[in-house]
Amino acid sequence: MRWGKGGSSAGAWLFAAAAVCCVSPASNAGSPAEPADAGTVSVQQPSSPAAADAGSPAYARIRAALESTWTEATDIWASLVGRDLYDSDTPMIDFVPVVKAAHCYGLYIGAGPVYCSGNNTIFVSLAEMQRLETKIPGFSDDGLGLLVAHELGHHIQKITGRFRLLSILMRQSPGSERDLVRRFELEADCLAGMWAARSHLEAGHREALLAAAEVIGDDRVYVAGETASDPAMFTHGSAVQRRHWFEAGLNASAIEQCHVLDAEAY
Repeated sequence: MRWGKGGSSAGAWLFAAAAVCCVSPASNAGSPAEPADAGTVSVQQPSSPAAADAGSPAYARIRAALESTWTEATDIWASLVGRDLYDSDTPMIDFVPVVKAAHCYGLYIGAGPVYCSGNNTIFVSLAEMQRLETKIPGFSDDGLGLLVAHELGHHIQKITGRFRLLSILMRQSPGSERDLVRRFELEADCLAGMWAARSHLEAGHREALLAAAEVIGDDRVYVAGETASDPAMFTHGSAVQRRHWFEAGLNASAIEQCHVLDAEAY
């Protein structure tokens, strides 16, 4: 999830919630508000494979892996939440050369992958995926699949009312926004675990996903040079927390077991 620092009020945090990313970015920026009438904003159409892949075999491999994850994960979630609810706000994935603010109504949303709640789209830059795979030690195609599953988890949070609950909690508890953000992010990790438990992945791949969840903890990603150095600015949870909640999702039998926002501790 991409969270800006454009103010300490609940409103500033909630504007940032319109565009959400799975790894804490190295830079921070303000979070402009979503337009009052989002329906009037033109959303970029899915890019052609040639535009995103640029003929690179590495890009083609990454895209094929992510598309496989996407196809399976969307089928699994449609089964879990019910086809009617799922189809009421069908998610999309768009492979783009570079993730831009224009993809989500002008919000600054980082390099991606990013879920935009306003248009139900996950934007993925294959160049950024390749960079993360190279930059973060221990990452692989499994790790990249986890990033997409995490973003799809944010869409499940949207259609099941968790974004609304986050809004309520932020307004009720000023000063607790960052804690609530971490909880919200860990929910998406848990939901990614629910997908993995029901996927056709072999046991070895699930172990790789657990390891990847740990690798992208805020403390571990900071060591790799991907986040700001101040732990107070972390927004996604530590390596231990991210692994714990992904594993909780692997063992969950119902979405309610992933409700980190409601948990006494996390």
